[in-house]
Amino acid sequence: MDAPPIDVSDRKGITVVTLAVRDLVEHTVMGIRPQLLKMLPAQPTRWVLNLPQIEFVASAGIGLIVQLAQKLSSTGGKLAICAARPEVVHLFNGAPHFLQAVPVYADLNTAVTDLAPH
Repeated sequence: MDAPPIDVSDRKGITVVTLAVRDLVEHTVMGIRPQLLKMLPAQPTRWVLNLPQIEFVASAGIGLIVQLAQKLSSTGGKLAICAARPEVVHLFNGAPHFLQAVPVYADLNTAVTDLAPH
């Protein structure tokens, strides 16, 4: 049996979602989107998508991240990305306004520290 592609933990009140997949392409996104959307709470929360294993993000993956960011923002929450490989960050740079809406951090500790309530 394969390990689940999503690992969820809590760090300092921040929900950390680690995606254990190599590529965020259409068939991968179709498999994980329902799980992620079910996890979205009705109250404000802050999420960090931890992406150390992701090597490629297709438009479906960017769409999923934007959808999560919009849903979290609509309840007063926030989404950030961390530990993305340089080639993945480069892909995000090509999406209009992406980095303004979803900050990208070099590592998990920095993301959690920045998003944690002060």
